[in-house]
Amino acid sequence: MPELCEIEVIKNDLISYLEKNLSIISLNLISNNIIDKSSLNISSILNKKIKKISRKGKYLIFELSDFYYLIFHLRMTGHIFLKDKNYNIQKHDHFILTLSNNKKIIYYDPRKFGKIYLIKKAAVFFKDLAKDPFEMSVLEFIKKIKNSKKAIKVFLMDQKIISGIGNIYANETLYLSKIHPEKTSNLMNTTDSEVSFSTIQKDLHMGIK
Repeated sequence: MPELCEIEVIKNDLISYLEKNLSIISLNLISNNIIDKSSLNISSILNKKIKKISRKGKYLIFELSDFYYLIFHLRMTGHIFLKDKNYNIQKHDHFILTLSNNKKIIYYDPRKFGKIYLIKKAAVFFKDLAKDPFEMSVLEFIKKIKNSKKAIKVFLMDQKIISGIGNIYANETLYLSKIHPEKTSNLMNTTDSEVSFSTIQKDLHMGIK
């Protein structure tokens, strides 16, 4: 399942291979149901320029001209690939963008759990999404733990508390920190909280490298 690390790697790869201000010259939408029902008309992205590529939590964000945001949430089995113009469509490709340099951005998802959003109000879209472990200080993390009665594993995976962490990194963090996943968050002492936060950051850094 793609988590913060995987999305960060995809983001960095796209930034390194794509020049700035490329335009979207064509769209091939193969599976309509991957576009979230709340989205604006997806054809609105045609001829828009890609101004910036970023990540928030587990979301990959394309900031487009005219204040549009194209957002990918890969969920269980989604992947994004960058291919050349001669690429042949594969079985589980659902969404293909052709750019002005003839590169193609492919959204591939065998189980079609992922979603694509086209929005204009990014602040509203992300209003309930918490900071990720790289945006948060250890003091903020400890304060959140002290105010939560959730099991620590549930706490770590709650995107409204701390974003970007899924089952894999939650399990690994707790194993390395020697903390039982069912331990109640606000019963953790400060040392355990500091160790778990440090472990999260180190583990995520390793995943990105």
